[in-house]
Amino acid sequence: MNTTLKYLAIPLSTLFLISCGGGSSNNNSNNDDVVIEPPPPQNTSFNLNISDAPVDDAEAVVITIESVTFKREDTDDVVFETFNNEAEGIIDADTVTIDLLQYQGNDQFTILEGKEIPPGTYEQTIIEVLDEDLELSYVTEIGGENKSIKVPSDNLKLGGVTFSEGEENQAFTVEFSLRKSMTYKPGPDEYNLKPSGVRIVETSNTGVLSGTVDIDVINQDLNCLNDSHIVYLYEGHSLSENLLVDSFDNEENDAPENAIVPFDAVAPAFDNDTNSYRYEIGFIPTGNYTVAYACNTGEEGDDPEDYDEIMIPNPSGQISEISITSTETTIHDFPIL
Repeated sequence: MNTTLKYLAIPLSTLFLISCGGGSSNNNSNNDDVVIEPPPPQNTSFNLNISDAPVDDAEAVVITIESVTFKREDTDDVVFETFNNEAEGIIDADTVTIDLLQYQGNDQFTILEGKEIPPGTYEQTIIEVLDEDLELSYVTEIGGENKSIKVPSDNLKLGGVTFSEGEENQAFTVEFSLRKSMTYKPGPDEYNLKPSGVRIVETSNTGVLSGTVDIDVINQDLNCLNDSHIVYLYEGHSLSENLLVDSFDNEENDAPENAIVPFDAVAPAFDNDTNSYRYEIGFIPTGNYTVAYACNTGEEGDDPEDYDEIMIPNPSGQISEISITSTETTIHDFPIL
């Protein structure tokens, strides 16, 4: 009899717990305190490339890069101090050396390949250059003499970029517009390379502008009897021609009020293969632009620091509105007939 009571006690106590709510999960207030953490964001893999809009008074512009840093608020910097380019045999190199003039227009050279970074928007990109060393960063002038390159604060502080979560091989290009960013300083006998003419862009959101310049036709105009000429690119449509000016970075200038400074500029170069002058500007962000041609820009060309009073357009009428489309090449030839 005692044995029977012993076994009956188990189900009776279970029934008592159920009737009191002890066995039900519906009223368990502890569940409200459970926090499910979201999965960590997936890193982005990316490539970083270098390209250049050329200058016509140098045989080589060589820079040696020591590091690339991406900065954003409220978090640690992401610094890359080794460089990769499998096709060129560069594997985890401490520095990378590039002749910018070898990668003009739409050509580019990869310095970071398949690197990973936490996704998000980074407000600033910093490229540290080993400057003031004739073995590492220098300009080879026409004629063969080398002059050292000086970079303010030893680094180029550029704009921001956004890395998309989980993206594979997202590509960015650092575009050097040497006509705007590089100036010669006779005192120290060196070249200054400034960030004002260097930009970083997401490659897939850019296009290319290229074309030919028929010098023989243009030189029929009495104002254009030499080969010193520049193609200027300005942001936007419906621009006032009398406000279009050459490149300058000096606040003390005689430029007209509300002057419109070019987004980029390039001197057409003679192409022996086609026996014609050609120009190309690569990695232009998509959007609306105005392109203009100017001849007789002077022996010194366009000084990127000073307003040179270059007549734009010249001859009159050599100006057009264009649109740059992602990953496509827009063709525009001069003269406009």
